[in-house]
Amino acid sequence: MKKLSPTPRKLREDHFTELADLIPTMIWKVNNEGSATYVNKTWVDFTGMTFENSLGFGWGMAVHPDDRDNEFKIFMTAFEKRSPFQSKFRLRRSDGQYRWVLSQGNVLYNPQFAGYIGSLTDITEQELAQQATKILMQKKDEFMSIASHELKTPITSMKASLQILERLSIQEGQLQQIYSFIGKANKQVNKLITLVEDLLDVTKIHAGKMQFNHSVFNIEEVLADCVDQVKSHAISHQIIINGADEVLIFADKHRIEQVIINFLSNAIKYSPDADRVLINLQKDEQYLKIAIQDFGIGIPADKIRYIFNRFFRVEESSQKFSGLGLGLYISSEIVKRHGGDIGVESQEGEGAIFWFTLPLSQEPLLNSI
Repeated sequence: MKKLSPTPRKLREDHFTELADLIPTMIWKVNNEGSATYVNKTWVDFTGMTFENSLGFGWGMAVHPDDRDNEFKIFMTAFEKRSPFQSKFRLRRSDGQYRWVLSQGNVLYNPQFAGYIGSLTDITEQELAQQATKILMQKKDEFMSIASHELKTPITSMKASLQILERLSIQEGQLQQIYSFIGKANKQVNKLITLVEDLLDVTKIHAGKMQFNHSVFNIEEVLADCVDQVKSHAISHQIIINGADEVLIFADKHRIEQVIINFLSNAIKYSPDADRVLINLQKDEQYLKIAIQDFGIGIPADKIRYIFNRFFRVEESSQKFSGLGLGLYISSEIVKRHGGDIGVESQEGEGAIFWFTLPLSQEPLLNSI
């Protein structure tokens, strides 16, 4: 019996299959009923599914369960209209990981409608980058909203005080009230200065331009100055220092004051029903540990890991307590750039202990060289 030669159509299909299996992109075909009739080797290698199990509608088992219904809907809508389509969904890789893929399908005619041919391209990196950008833009919008509110509040208060001052200045015997409103206006100006300085510090940190001027100083004197500054506008709490022996530190005095004042201010702010804050000092051969303890609202366990992140504010307290969420981030950067560590211990409803370490001064060693 004479052996029949392959038909031109069969030759074309074989040639297509050979080429498709060499392409690094996943290739698929469906017939005029929407049932998959072909997937290339790249699909099989990527998904770990067999060729046979991928046919029909079996390919859907590799689609993420949360995306599966939507992807079927997109495909069938295009199928009924006989129109090209493009979609994006998560596809399970052979190692069990889900990867984002871009699916593109084009209509086949032969010469009647014969189905679709399409491709799947791994776009995970691009998708994650887009998601990160989207989150960043959301964070930026949130920050702009918070910053606008925080800046507007002292400006509005300051403007009101100055308007009252203007009226009082033309009246006799109102000197005491004038002094009072001058004090209120100055308080709001100081808030604005702090907000602007925090914003500038963040800019300097990311530009690598935050300057440090190291010197040797007594930490006890710095703590006393910081306590005086904080108590000048917060008389509700007693601040107790424990273990404040004469300890010499080699650091940027102004920046360390900034960290301590931030910790103390937060301790008072977030413990409105308490009446004391503790400062505990511990020293070993190389480092001094400064821990500031409050007895306030504490931090939820699932939020602690983010507490030193830029712009992070605990949702449960963000409506009640003002702030941009920059102070702890800046403090963290200052401590790290001094070669120290920073951390927090807290239980919700039981207060918090914020601590940081600093290298001890090597001044005696330097003087002996």
